[in-house]
Amino acid sequence: KDETEWTSGSSAGEKKGTSIYYMADYVKDCNPDIIIVFGGTNDITYLDHIGTINDEPYTGGEVPYANIDQVTFFGAYKGMLQKLTTQNPNAKIYAMTIMYPWYNVPSDGIDYFAQKQALYNNAIRKCAALYSVEVIDLCYDSGINLFNASTYYKEDSSAESWVGASARVHPNELGGEMMAKLISRHLK
Repeated sequence: KDETEWTSGSSAGEKKGTSIYYMADYVKDCNPDIIIVFGGTNDITYLDHIGTINDEPYTGGEVPYANIDQVTFFGAYKGMLQKLTTQNPNAKIYAMTIMYPWYNVPSDGIDYFAQKQALYNNAIRKCAALYSVEVIDLCYDSGINLFNASTYYKEDSSAESWVGASARVHPNELGGEMMAKLISRHLK
């Protein structure tokens, strides 16, 4: 097809319409040939929220923000992949890991974000394997690291405070091109 549809801005345990579980509904009416899932960055702030691979797929209703910890990242991601694979049986589905961001390491020198990122990327890989979804590994295959990340991210993004460090997570044009090249290698 020569059309591209996309959705944006979600996390595992948010309200109806923005949870990654509900995002799966947005693609079914498009009858897609290819679905690329790129999520998890917003969830890194919820370390205790990650859960385990043994969590049941989340298939429930809206979760009030006060009860956000009732839905784990594993559960929501599994629920989303379950929904995508059952509602789009003819689509090829890819799950992308979280790309290394541009941020300042906290003054104590401990790279907390990278530690959390590794946990969430591992969760993405495990969930993808469970549903036979191919992984596009932006974290390890993009070439982005602590020393060159500023080249690939928008300087005009507003700084956000994550684990005691400012982070910018929205790719600039060069970052987008790098992502597109990596994705295209998987689509061949």
